[in-house]
Amino acid sequence: MIIEHIGLAVTAPHSMANWYMKHLGFHMRFSGGTDEGGVAFISDPAQDVMLELFRNNVTPPMNWEGMAPLTLHFAFKSDDPLIDAARLVDAGATFLERNTITPNPGDILILMHDPWGNVIQLVKREKSL
Repeated sequence: MIIEHIGLAVTAPHSMANWYMKHLGFHMRFSGGTDEGGVAFISDPAQDVMLELFRNNVTPPMNWEGMAPLTLHFAFKSDDPLIDAARLVDAGATFLERNTITPNPGDILILMHDPWGNVIQLVKREKSL
């Protein structure tokens, strides 16, 4: 078996999907409804894994208050995490920290919040895992 998608209850699925497409290279696979009640399936540039971003009146959105950022995060490969972090801050993301605990010395890992509070990590590996 392989992962088809990862689902995430969010406050504004279509706005978030549009931001991820514009700033992180995602592609729309399916969209329905609105930010107030709907779903967007977006996939990474390789179209291997989809994120299901949804909002309904049954499932509350993720509550990031009190959660350590590494508890749940989406990691993105980056050729230059520092440049990409600055670009994403200009687009509404918030810088959290540069992570110094890495599996390989020389890795660059930067944690950020997207505009909706979801945690994204920018990763440049010194050596492949």
